[in-house]
Amino acid sequence: MNFEQTLQAKIDIIEQAIAQYLYKNAPHESKLAQAVDWAMSGGGKRIRPVLTLAFAELCGKDAMQAIPFALAVEFIHSYSLVHDDLPCMDNANVRRGKASVHKQFGEATALLAGDSLLTEAFAALCSNDSISSSTTALACKVLAAGSGAQGGMISGQMTEMVLEGSEIGAQELQKICEGKTAALLETACKLGVFAGLNADVTADIHSELLLAAQKYGRGIGLAFQMLDDIFDLDEDTAAGRVTFATLWGTEKTRKAANELTREAKNALNVFSGDSSFLTELADWLLTRKY
Repeated sequence: MNFEQTLQAKIDIIEQAIAQYLYKNAPHESKLAQAVDWAMSGGGKRIRPVLTLAFAELCGKDAMQAIPFALAVEFIHSYSLVHDDLPCMDNANVRRGKASVHKQFGEATALLAGDSLLTEAFAALCSNDSISSSTTALACKVLAAGSGAQGGMISGQMTEMVLEGSEIGAQELQKICEGKTAALLETACKLGVFAGLNADVTADIHSELLLAAQKYGRGIGLAFQMLDDIFDLDEDTAAGRVTFATLWGTEKTRKAANELTREAKNALNVFSGDSSFLTELADWLLTRKY
């Protein structure tokens, strides 16, 4: 299969796993279950769980062993989108071409749907019977850190809120993006390494492979954000938002994204497995048209 066929095959695996998990674990007739399903069935590129599967394969394991970890990171991502869309945050009426959860089901139900997905993320992660308990414990710690308030996703969101309307430079902007965008991508990569190494994982979570996975995730995450900034340049300029593209302009921003992608791909050199899919994924994200 070529790259796009391989990518779609991984996405199909993830979509099926999401549907099976929600069918098994949700009360199907409840309004809350409907809201969760609405949040999870909105499409999207499923890049985070794809990364988890790909890094597990890179470390020599069947991707299916990483499914619970992949679900966990996608549940975290989806809950964050539900909460981001709430009136108290971005007040967005549309998400991925359809009504946002709070517009479809009401604000209170949307809040609880996000809470439910956050909770289910850790339930899914701990349901992986093919992974040792010590590895699962480390994975829980990494998922909490990557999505939390100590340098993770929530930290980036809070920093953005605090600095909103302020004159910020590239350093502050990068800190926001490292938390809000890159942290969960890093986490997805590291969870894949945990699933791939399994019993070989030790208490030292800063091993060479985990650091390489983290560098890859951070690189493609920041590059991804820079490309988004270029796509949204006119809109952001009109709204007065500070982005990499408004600070640097299109040419410098694209050059920085190219360099981050190059560094991300180079980080894969420490792995002995076939990294061609992840290399092509980084290039694909860099050259996307949306």
